[in-house]
Amino acid sequence: MGLKSVLDAVDNNKSITSDFKDNIKELITILNTFFPMVDLTNLKNRLENIKIVSSSKLVTKDIMDYHPVDNELCFNLEELKKDYDVKHVLMNALIRIATSHDQTFGFDQNDKLKALNMGYTEILTNFVVGNKKDSLYDDEVIATNLISNIVGPDILFQAYFTNNPNSLVNTLVNNNISMDTMELMNYNFELSKNGKESFESKLADIQIMLAKSFALEPRSLEVVNDFEANLYGDSKVFKDEASYNSINGVYKLWEDIKKQMTIKSLEESKTM
Repeated sequence: MGLKSVLDAVDNNKSITSDFKDNIKELITILNTFFPMVDLTNLKNRLENIKIVSSSKLVTKDIMDYHPVDNELCFNLEELKKDYDVKHVLMNALIRIATSHDQTFGFDQNDKLKALNMGYTEILTNFVVGNKKDSLYDDEVIATNLISNIVGPDILFQAYFTNNPNSLVNTLVNNNISMDTMELMNYNFELSKNGKESFESKLADIQIMLAKSFALEPRSLEVVNDFEANLYGDSKVFKDEASYNSINGVYKLWEDIKKQMTIKSLEESKTM
């Protein structure tokens, strides 16, 4: 499916405004430039008759949500008044639409990998257009980056753009990442969206669970350092510091975990 066919599909959709069409077409072109290997057929088919819907915070908790079954892109009118990077929000939406299937998108299925899916979507969006404002998915991005360190970024990319949760779950399990970790990530995600005023992040627990999974296999020093660089252990880096006090002990716990690891020599790493 060529880029022109997708752009024509946007132009032929009579239910969206010309300004919105121009913005979407610019972002489609950018997305295709970064990921020319991604099949655009699903994106074309959905953009031909997608509807843009306004909703309240009761229906759409974040600034935006996409409903694959109805092929509706919903925007929260209350959140729209806040200071968001609109280009980032629209690209995030576009990636969801491009990978939509059944009642979800990406590699999620029955919400089992929901938080991981949201984190990876945000990572892709950041990679393509950046984000000039605060992220809505800090915890999910941090945890997803750690998981990417463990299983490899290609695994996540392939599973996401081929809608293949089964292969991803198998890879997670084979890399000692239990579904308990996924459940805690999902629980933390729902807490952050439904009770922000009293939200206490579970990011510390999630990171330690992933660190323990990571430590079960021999690793090269370079891989260990990469993993460590993606850990967060200072609540002051977050806007809502009080919600993240529990992460202040992460670095100490990580040092204890790291001492028990088997570090591969340079020669051993080269032969793997």
